[in-house]
Amino acid sequence: MSRLAQLLARIAAARAGLPSPPVDPPRPTILFTGPAGPINASPYLLTVTLSDSSNVARVDFFKGTLQIGQALSAPYTCPAPLTYLDNGEVRFRAVVIDLDGQPREVSFRIDVAIGEPDTTSPVPVLHVSATNFTADGTLTLTCAASDNTGVTSLVLTRTSGGQAPLPLTIAPDGTFSETITRASNGTHVYTLTAFDAAGNPGSTSVTVTVAIPQPAGTLGLSAFPLSLTSPGTVALGAVPSLPSGVTIRYIDFYQGTETPENYIRREGAAPYEATSNLLSAANSGTVKFIAVATDSLGRQLRSEINVAVNITGETPPPAPNPALYVEPDYSSITWEPPLVITDAYLNSLGITPLASGPDAGRYHLDGGPGGRFIRNTVKGDCAIWVNTTRPLLLTRFTASGPAGSGTGRAAIGNGKYGAPLGNSVAVDVIIRDSSVITPGLELLDGQRAGGILFGYAKNVIVENCNLNGTSILAAQSCWGGGTFRAERNRFRNIDGRYRDRSSPNGFSLAGANTGWALVQAVQLDKVRGVPGISIKDNWITNEPGLSRVEDNINTYKSGGTADSPLMIDRNIIDGAYDTVPSNIHSGSAVVMGDEGGEHTTAQRNTAVRTSNTGISMSSMNHGKILDNRIGQTGFAPDGSRVDQNGQNIDVGIYARNYASNFVMDKATNLVGGNLAAWGAPLSGQPNRRLDFGFSSNATEGPTPNTSYAGVVTEALLDGWIADHLALWAAEGVVVGRRVS
Repeated sequence: MSRLAQLLARIAAARAGLPSPPVDPPRPTILFTGPAGPINASPYLLTVTLSDSSNVARVDFFKGTLQIGQALSAPYTCPAPLTYLDNGEVRFRAVVIDLDGQPREVSFRIDVAIGEPDTTSPVPVLHVSATNFTADGTLTLTCAASDNTGVTSLVLTRTSGGQAPLPLTIAPDGTFSETITRASNGTHVYTLTAFDAAGNPGSTSVTVTVAIPQPAGTLGLSAFPLSLTSPGTVALGAVPSLPSGVTIRYIDFYQGTETPENYIRREGAAPYEATSNLLSAANSGTVKFIAVATDSLGRQLRSEINVAVNITGETPPPAPNPALYVEPDYSSITWEPPLVITDAYLNSLGITPLASGPDAGRYHLDGGPGGRFIRNTVKGDCAIWVNTTRPLLLTRFTASGPAGSGTGRAAIGNGKYGAPLGNSVAVDVIIRDSSVITPGLELLDGQRAGGILFGYAKNVIVENCNLNGTSILAAQSCWGGGTFRAERNRFRNIDGRYRDRSSPNGFSLAGANTGWALVQAVQLDKVRGVPGISIKDNWITNEPGLSRVEDNINTYKSGGTADSPLMIDRNIIDGAYDTVPSNIHSGSAVVMGDEGGEHTTAQRNTAVRTSNTGISMSSMNHGKILDNRIGQTGFAPDGSRVDQNGQNIDVGIYARNYASNFVMDKATNLVGGNLAAWGAPLSGQPNRRLDFGFSSNATEGPTPNTSYAGVVTEALLDGWIADHLALWAAEGVVVGRRVS
């Protein structure tokens, strides 16, 4: 009750003669205090002191209008929170509520000057001497940090292989070092964390990878003999010494330098041996041999040895035939872009049909005395697109490019320019005194050399051309009076291998379809019932390690007529090897018919060193194999067997039926007058022979066949080739591109 109310009540009681009502005790004094300002810390303690608290229910505390606390009994205090946002004058209030609910308020003001809080994290800096280790060494970490208020501590940890972080001790100079060995292999994360006085952390990390392989071994290389005074080969042997757990994948041997052209062979199992190429007077001096071993970890070991060569008195090589064209070095050629030969192109040059001579009526496109060099680098395109239906004579051109994958797509072909794959032009073409050469090591990986390829053509004749690494193929062609002739062409190292820069010789060593395609020097595909077909006086040479031909000549489902059979006549065919000559090889010199041909004669050919078989007729009738020389030793030039298994070497001449639903008529097929010396050596049987195997599907005659009586030697085979060359010379036959 208020003082006024109490006074009025007492007056009223006196007038009425009643006792006076009780008087409330006097109100307590209130003292509301806090520490003197200015205030620079929080919290700020507020205190209310009462002279008498017996009638006090509670005390409420306020900062401005915001209640910040309450006290229900003594001591009446409240810690007031302050921040730098309160800086300046702050009014605190205390409201004392008595038991009757009557409030009394007191207040005071204070100055606040609290600094802003530090929320900035330190910036640590962690330098590492190396992030990758492949050999033993020392890892040094340099630790530092900066902060706006100062750094109080640095903590360095290492986390390895998913384990808990390991604390590391930082030296007084701010560094940490540890030794790295093979035992450290793995991935390690080093984390540096810096703290400031406010407890703010800042972290940075570096990752260090340790992959130290087992120590490399050594490779020894021996050679015998160490000196040569007469032509011969050198036997090489490599012996690796390796740490435990490491094996050899293979060892590659080279002569001179580690380049594809100097590659000798690869050995994948011990003993690691190889035989050099034949050394002659041209090699006189010091000849270096190199062995490069690749181990199971992909590392290489290298060793080399020198052999002294002092050979004199050899017969110099014959002078080149001045009538023959000499191919320039590929790298020195200035190439033109692809050429599309159309009617419009011939018109633009003012070319009209020849008026006389054996080529009368043909449009003669000539490369000129120096020749024209045309190259394509795009797989599936041609270097020279023959896209005219006019009778064309093409002379003195050189073409080069990768093999395509469509009809008429090659270095020279009749694929239709600008049209989808499968489209071709019905051409009538003679290609004479020209060259098609492989791009060789300039091919892209996965590419192989392109040659001459015509599909659905009317007439295809290739004469006196050089084909280096490439071939001729005519498919489903020669109609309307046309024919096919491949005569007096020089083939060298027909190559179906795909380019592979990861291989030591630059070409794939993998197997069929992956590492190489089936290619022939001359391939007919379903060219049948056509008179006048001639494959004659061609010289084909394939060297081991530089080529990969299947059948040198193959006439798949092709043939001539009864009056004019397909003639394979008087060719020299020397060599057919797998990419690795000691592998099993299914190639040959000649396969006639091949699933259904007819009216084909192979005669007067010299076929040597073709690994699997010589001349054969397969699933055909009216075939003849007459008066040929067929031979091989069964050994590669380095002395290894061309088929180490031995069981795959077939007979020199055979007649077999491989096609279902085809009947070979033995009476129509003749094999006669042939001289065979077909070596098929096995381990322990170096002179084993398999000369003939045709009796079930062909008849011997009209003259008997002969097996060579002596031991088959390389000298014998070279002599046969010399005889053949002498025959050509006597008849004035010039084989290859001529100088004109």
